[in-house]
Amino acid sequence: GTDKDGNVIPNPRGSQKIDRTIARTMSNKSDETVTHVQKMLIDSQRFGRGTSVWDYETNWQSYLIPGYLSEKEMSVYRKPFLNELERRPTLDWPRQIPINGEPEEVCAIVEKYSGWMSENEIPKLFINAEPGSILVGKQREFCRAWKNQKEVTVSGSHFIQEDSPHEIGQVISEWVKTI
Repeated sequence: GTDKDGNVIPNPRGSQKIDRTIARTMSNKSDETVTHVQKMLIDSQRFGRGTSVWDYETNWQSYLIPGYLSEKEMSVYRKPFLNELERRPTLDWPRQIPINGEPEEVCAIVEKYSGWMSENEIPKLFINAEPGSILVGKQREFCRAWKNQKEVTVSGSHFIQEDSPHEIGQVISEWVKTI
């Protein structure tokens, strides 16, 4: 990423951790998608280790957002990124993903609310996605064990509200009536 003057903003956590996370996420995707992501990661490395090159629309739109969205619907996704000075969250957010105990302050927050969510009796609705993208494996199983929770599964990858909007709306509508 760059600042308003065009200077490269380094990633203090190093892009290698983010690259590994992306690679894990991509492990069950098609060869074409994996090749696309590998090319993106290689291209990002040309800018030097520690830089975060993140072009949301170019690099992820074809994988994460269904190809059947209209131009009007896609404009909603593009809106926050039209002004370069407002793109900082796309640089900051990946740096805040807790990986291997870093960043410490985020890991502490996640640990605290995870414990609370798993033990309290507040009604919960877990909308699971198959095949899923991020919440898979141990994380998915951890969430499944929470008390007083109803789980439903819809078809989807990352933006499940776009993959299964009507099913999700129906499930939420029915679940709200039970609490």
